[in-house]
Amino acid sequence: MKSFVLLFTFIFSITTAGFMQSGNVVFFAEQGEKFSVIMNGLRVNDKPETHIKVSDLR
Repeated sequence: MKSFVLLFTFIFSITTAGFMQSGNVVFFAEQGEKFSVIMNGLRVNDKPETHIKVSDLR
């Protein structure tokens, strides 16, 4: 029974990894102000901009 649970968990983790998707998000300033985006403690863009696209988010 223990090996069955282990096998089921292994197969389930492999199949769910295939369904993971990555996404994109776009930030923009309506008034034209320049800004920086910080996600998870990391700065996304080097210099402040009015339109920032972040790709490959999980």
